[in-house]
Amino acid sequence: MNAARPDDHENVDALERLNQATPRDPLPPAPTDSATEDAENADPFPAVTDRPATSDAWLTRGPSQPAPDSPTTANIDPTRYRCLECGYPLPNVRKPRCPECGRRFDRKALAHWYSGAEQAIIDRVIWLCATSLFLRLLVMPDFAGLSQIGSAIVCVLATWQLLTTRAGTLGGYFATAAAIAALASLGLYFRPTLLPHYTFDITAGCLLLLAVLHAPTGGTVAGQSGTRVLALLMLFATPLFAVACVQLTTSIPVPPLLNTYPLWTFVVPATVAFVIWGFCLWTCVTIRRTLFRGEPE
Repeated sequence: MNAARPDDHENVDALERLNQATPRDPLPPAPTDSATEDAENADPFPAVTDRPATSDAWLTRGPSQPAPDSPTTANIDPTRYRCLECGYPLPNVRKPRCPECGRRFDRKALAHWYSGAEQAIIDRVIWLCATSLFLRLLVMPDFAGLSQIGSAIVCVLATWQLLTTRAGTLGGYFATAAAIAALASLGLYFRPTLLPHYTFDITAGCLLLLAVLHAPTGGTVAGQSGTRVLALLMLFATPLFAVACVQLTTSIPVPPLLNTYPLWTFVVPATVAFVIWGFCLWTCVTIRRTLFRGEPE
């Protein structure tokens, strides 16, 4: 066997000296049980930094960073946080799970709900639903047109409020459909019978209720999962209700006292629409009390 050349021995010696002179990086220590426990018990609501001292500080930010007055960087008080399912207060909860109902919560979702935007929207929808109910009480012949046209406009305004935070989500699609149904009811007001008008009015109320109950952050709102199912059932039952009213109009004679207010094409549909919109108002008030109770009115 041939002996190694002197150049090869020199190269091997140089590599050995280089390895001895270069320090190796120590291996990272394995996580201990105490470190894992500290990570689990970490505060899920870290303190939010204060706003910049001057109002012009946002001018120095990059174009991809929001201004300090936006909901993502606003000075949100974590002591206001409540569980989005049951309304349990969360300031003293250390783990990201509600001790009352067991629902896991996300800090970004809570920051969105308690930035002030969602509370303002719920408040406006409550006032608009109350206005719609007031207009529906004006059923005298001189004010019936004002009542029906005003109710349709109020529904469009309510859906527009919900679209400010629910655009692009399932709740936003329900809000858009509610606005279309309200505009259709406004156009059908000039037909000889008011049954089509109230059919679309009831449909708009059900869709508006579904838009409120589908949170932009996902999941249910204030434990109203059963109300979601009920709203869907009412939505699908509305066409069947209209068909039943048409059949009852032709099969059951109307007393002469109801000639001014037809029973199956005006009184019954208007009453059902009033109940649906009252249910929307009651649901919004329940969400307001569950998630934002204790807040200044």
